[in-house]
Amino acid sequence: MGNWITLNFWFNSRPGELLGVSRVAVIISILTLVGVAIYSWWRNRQEPKNYYARIFSRLIICATTNAVIGLVLFFFSWQMIVVLSARFWYIIWLAGVALWVWLIYKDAKKIPTLRRAAEEKKEFKKYIP
Repeated sequence: MGNWITLNFWFNSRPGELLGVSRVAVIISILTLVGVAIYSWWRNRQEPKNYYARIFSRLIICATTNAVIGLVLFFFSWQMIVVLSARFWYIIWLAGVALWVWLIYKDAKKIPTLRRAAEEKKEFKKYIP
C-alpha cells in the first residue's frame, strides 16, 4: 500500500499491467453503464416534471460520461499504451469527477429557493385574473 504514495507510482509513463483493483473498477464501470441505461429507460417512460429532474439528468450524464472515460482509461492500461496508460490520468479523471459532483451539489442546493419562489409566484397569480 505504501507504493500508492510515491510519485514514481503515479507519474511512471510505463506503469505495467492492470492490478486486481483495476479489474474490479472495470466491472463497476460496466455495471454503471447498464444501470444508467435501465434507469434512463425507466425515467423516460414516466417523464416527471419536478425540481429534481434536472439534477437527475445531470447525474445520469455524469455517470455515463465518467464510466465511458474510465473504460477508455482501463483499455489503454490493458493494452499498455505508453503515455495514455500512465496513472496520472486517473488523478485527472478523479479530479474532474469531484468537480462535476460538486457543481451538481451546488445546483441541488438551489432547489428549496426555486420551490419557494414558485409557490410565491403561484400564490401571487391566484389573485390576478
